[in-house]
Amino acid sequence: MRKRATWLIATAALACALIGAEAASTAQLNICIAAGGKQRVQKGNAVCEANGTGSIAIARGDGSRAIATGGDHNRAIARGEGSVASASIGNHNKATASGKDSLATALSGNRNTATTRGDGSFASAGVGDGNRAIARGEGSAAQAGLGDNNTATATTPGCSANAINGDDQTDTC
Repeated sequence: MRKRATWLIATAALACALIGAEAASTAQLNICIAAGGKQRVQKGNAVCEANGTGSIAIARGDGSRAIATGGDHNRAIARGEGSVASASIGNHNKATASGKDSLATALSGNRNTATTRGDGSFASAGVGDGNRAIARGEGSAAQAGLGDNNTATATTPGCSANAINGDDQTDTC
């Protein structure tokens, strides 16, 4: 009887460990990778799309979304629950959104870069060429565009930097 009770306890402990490992494994399965017009990996509810030569989209996180379309060599990377990255309508655009509910868009031009690092942050670079928007604080926002070679950098949580409506504009907060 004692051996049977020990065996039942050991079996129950092993089952709990396996269920816990499976749950932990399932929680990490929200990933999508697309390149060259094809989805290469799709697990969970992450969404991605990429078309054009050398374009790649990677979404990792619950409800994350990455889009690299409308040109060649565009790159979109979304990391974090509800994060969205879009590099579109041009060539060599790069959008990286890192943080829960963050958004990065690099579009409508060439060589535009938008980067977020922080929950609820926003960066948009585009409608021109060579624009850079960087939001590194939680809840911060950066917009660079409506011209060429503009740079907006938001590093303080909750601040907003705007380098728009012209060329070679710079704004930092």
